[in-house]
Amino acid sequence: HLESQKKGVGIMKKLGFNKQLLALLIFFIIQLTAFFVITFRPISITPPGHTYLFTAKSYMYPIFLYPNHILQAKNGAWGIKDTHTTQPQGRTYSVWFFVLAGKLSNLFHLEPVQMFILLQLSGGIAVFIATYIFIRTLLPPKYQMPAIFFSLMFEISPLSLTSLTPVLPGFITPLRNFGLPHHAWGEALGLLSLLFLIRKNGIGLFISTLLSTVFLPPVMITLGLSVYPVLFIWALWKKNVKKTIPLLCVSGFAVIIVGLQTKLAFSAAGYPWSAWSLIEKSWWKSSDAVYLYAQSLTLYIPFFILLAITSLYRWKSWPESVKIIVLVLSSWVVMPLLYIPISDRNFFPVANMRLLHGDLYIAAGILSAIALIEFLSLFKNRTIRQGGFAIVIGLSLGISTVLGVSYFTSFLKTQEPIDPHAYPLTSTWEGVKF
Repeated sequence: HLESQKKGVGIMKKLGFNKQLLALLIFFIIQLTAFFVITFRPISITPPGHTYLFTAKSYMYPIFLYPNHILQAKNGAWGIKDTHTTQPQGRTYSVWFFVLAGKLSNLFHLEPVQMFILLQLSGGIAVFIATYIFIRTLLPPKYQMPAIFFSLMFEISPLSLTSLTPVLPGFITPLRNFGLPHHAWGEALGLLSLLFLIRKNGIGLFISTLLSTVFLPPVMITLGLSVYPVLFIWALWKKNVKKTIPLLCVSGFAVIIVGLQTKLAFSAAGYPWSAWSLIEKSWWKSSDAVYLYAQSLTLYIPFFILLAITSLYRWKSWPESVKIIVLVLSSWVVMPLLYIPISDRNFFPVANMRLLHGDLYIAAGILSAIALIEFLSLFKNRTIRQGGFAIVIGLSLGISTVLGVSYFTSFLKTQEPIDPHAYPLTSTWEGVKF
């Protein structure tokens, strides 16, 4: 038995597999399955005599907006119009993610909805790969396995113990990883930009920052406002300003380039693009955004407390690489709570809701893993450490599974009301196509 086990491990190593990668693949398959069920289930509930158009509530709202952007670009446009209004307007030359998708859709002869679903799939893959690279590159091996679990599979908190519905429905694990593709790609590239910044890779930093800002500008704005001040202060403290400041300038330059181009394009296109930021700022009250984001982190809070306690005893013994990760990720998670109250002001670049992204939970998950391992290291008895680890991971996995199943089944129920726009009569749809 031991011999066959060794052979199995040897084969995995030859194939480039390790325990962390195996866990990643398992988590990926679970969420990919949920994504496929959510996406294609509406076909199975189509009433007789009707046709499903893939514009139903397959996610948080109808998805026809972005396939329409893809359609416009597929038909030759480089600028996009908002087809929700008949008011005269220009085209905005800024929605480059979906413009590029439209060109690819035309090149490969794909329907816009097909392209959108492929983008969702690719976005989920990008998030998993970026998270894996970030964890494997920056974290010592002892943190890596729990970090992969807490960052990619740990669910957000429910509204209450009696109502197992998510505080922020758009941030449950399958939806934040396989939801809106420009969000997923922007967040994956934003995470890689932080990796390149910490590893002082200027070329990688510029490219990842530029693309992340092109795909989803608020990601890098949030990251810059939350993390860059910490890195600047750390550089001053460590007398490493000459290496850090140029990198921060490179990243900031990339954000400014895209930000100015987007702002000018929106202004030139006229309403509703020119009022887009103001419209978004009217959607959520800042107090609601603070409350909901803080409550969504409830399951992570015990780990944050453990991290605070442990740092009092372990901070001096931690290597510099761990210290900077803890400081940077802590700032990334906490600072949006401080920025949200002032986000409704005209000078602030994004709306309160745009300060909240799926990668915040990746940061929270990595911090949770460090907290757990470091807290258990305070105990000298190996049995206590191993038992404590097994109990915490087991409980976390159990809680996350219960919440995940509850969120998933409740979401499937929201697909059951038949939207006549998404399920027209087959005869009507045949007439439209004719």
